[in-house]
Amino acid sequence: MVFEWTAPARIVFGRGAAADIGRRAAEIGRRVLFIRTGALPATGGTVEAARSALAAEGLEFLEAEVRGEPEVEAVDALTARVRPFEPEVILGLGGGSAIDTAKAVAGLLAGGGEVLDYLEVIGRGRPFSRPGVPVIAVPTTAGTGAEATRNAVLASRALGVKASLRGPALVPRLALVDPALTDTLPPAVTASTGLDALAQCLESYLALNARPWTDALALEGLNRAARSLVPAFRDGSVLEARDDMAVAALLSGICLANAGLGAVHGLAAALGGKFPIPHGVACGRVLPGVLSENIRAMIAGGAGRTVPAKCLRLAEVFLPARRGSEKTRMAALGDRLSAFVEELELPRLSAFGVTEADLPVLAEAAGRSSSIRQNPVALDEKTLIGILRAAL
Repeated sequence: MVFEWTAPARIVFGRGAAADIGRRAAEIGRRVLFIRTGALPATGGTVEAARSALAAEGLEFLEAEVRGEPEVEAVDALTARVRPFEPEVILGLGGGSAIDTAKAVAGLLAGGGEVLDYLEVIGRGRPFSRPGVPVIAVPTTAGTGAEATRNAVLASRALGVKASLRGPALVPRLALVDPALTDTLPPAVTASTGLDALAQCLESYLALNARPWTDALALEGLNRAARSLVPAFRDGSVLEARDDMAVAALLSGICLANAGLGAVHGLAAALGGKFPIPHGVACGRVLPGVLSENIRAMIAGGAGRTVPAKCLRLAEVFLPARRGSEKTRMAALGDRLSAFVEELELPRLSAFGVTEADLPVLAEAAGRSSSIRQNPVALDEKTLIGILRAAL
């Protein structure tokens, strides 16, 4: 067996952990590039607390705001703007968009060049040859797990696709996870980001590159998401549910960094590249169909013995009452996940302008994605189109 383990050099988790942002940054450097999400108010609350913490340590900092999902051109422009500042540490505060932007800028500042020099699928795919500027990742959503991954997902609107920068240079130096920062997330964001975390744990668990240690973390994340995502969606003041989802998101990031993903994220990347659809909504809407098709292929003999056994373990998570044969319980998983998604009131793909005419192009793009390579069974274009059609 050959494997490589990727995770932040340090993880600090707990309510109140974000109060130490200034001290943690000062341990690394004196000039801080502070990249924050535009979804948070620029004054007051979390952003103002971060500014005060940096100032209290006497740190020099430059702020940059990220609105929406990061795009290739915007990351190149931001990197050029902040290069003269020569940051010694980059603080990424927000959801996956802000943290992925922080990681991308960290890699580009150290490695030079532009995004397309390093971007997978549509770029030149060069590896980063130098360690990136140290990143402190502070998530304010519970979903992407970007605080623990070695990639940064960027969109190219010109080409209508999402792709990743990837490599050890992008792994955060510190993941500072404070579940209290997620307490005020609105229900729709709680649902979409939480489904991303759930999908990442599930896909990592079934991925071709899964290992026993990623399986253990993925199952822990799945158990927490299965019991707590709906309660957190219904009542954001349930702190135990918020804490569970923050753990699930962190574990999902560690798992995807080490095991990979699958067709759910391949389809979500294609959808997000062409339509203004939140990543977690895309994942949630195609997840039941992908799982059903994977299981159908497994039952027909398209996978080894390990993966179907894992599906039975998933049935214990989502269908705790053991009824029917093993095949019956496996086949019921897709329906159970579909009902789970409906409880979270996600909009369907058609709400974002996706039509039947778009499906072949989307399926073809998904088939070229890096994520789909780790799917436990091969899904052809016709099958991918069927999954998308069911989510319209």
